[in-house]
Amino acid sequence: MKISVIMSVYNTDADYLRTAIESILNQSLSNFELIIVDDGSTTDVKEVIFSYKDERIKYIYQENQGLGSGRNTGIKAAKGEYITFVDADDRIDKNALEKTYNKAIENNSDILFFNWFIYDNNSKQITEYNDSVLNTFDKSDFNKYDNLFNFNNTGWAKLFKRTFLTENNLFFKEGIIFEDTEFFFRYILKTDKIDFLKESLYYYRCNVKNSIISNFGEKYADLIQIFESIEKTLIEENVFEKVKIPFYEYTIKTLYCRYKQVDKSFKKEFKKAISNYLKTFKLNRHEFAKLTWRSRLVVWFIG
Repeated sequence: MKISVIMSVYNTDADYLRTAIESILNQSLSNFELIIVDDGSTTDVKEVIFSYKDERIKYIYQENQGLGSGRNTGIKAAKGEYITFVDADDRIDKNALEKTYNKAIENNSDILFFNWFIYDNNSKQITEYNDSVLNTFDKSDFNKYDNLFNFNNTGWAKLFKRTFLTENNLFFKEGIIFEDTEFFFRYILKTDKIDFLKESLYYYRCNVKNSIISNFGEKYADLIQIFESIEKTLIEENVFEKVKIPFYEYTIKTLYCRYKQVDKSFKKEFKKAISNYLKTFKLNRHEFAKLTWRSRLVVWFIG
């Protein structure tokens, strides 16, 4: 088995789900399995899935435990050399599995990044994402620490070597949102066998009414737990001092971005949580001065 495609589903719109499933079943590469984890859906998800009579589909039902748990269930059931995650409201190019697999085995990669398109669910416009790391990648002088906080750290638009995942006990944190980010940093810090395919092969659907992020404003504070976990990982891997400033830059930028997005009914609570977290930063005056003026301004604004 070359690739295991893992899709965790919870009450996904039937049309979106069909589009996602069909984009996988119609791949130019046939040697794959599609593991669909039904995370306790209460809609017609099961009926949609079972309407496809394809032996490559493996259906697993579990009580609702969240996206991280669904993906972990898929990882444990997977048999492929590589694993890729496709969200149930997204889709992939018909050649995605073939092209990414061939590129990954070329260099025995532990992780392969590829580019993606953004599909606006409102305007129906498709825009190619400009990935700065991928587009400027030069294997001869690539340093992952120089790019650590510029990587696309979602779970999708990547191929992961399955044995590397399981041998290093790399699974998603459960019961939180933004689990992709924490998982990604634990993974990337353990390998230098990184490669890139400079083609856009994934279609990410944005502005979806019932997406996970749009429905969990009160759980945005999970992001602080994520950053605390990433900092702990950086320390354990003995790279924290090397990347301290860019890590805090990334943290401040991301938290402020999410603060602007969160529903106004949660802003006050979220701002207080961010403020308390910023006070734990391990920065002396000299190091604080190295932050960009925008980051320093955010710290002042959040208080």
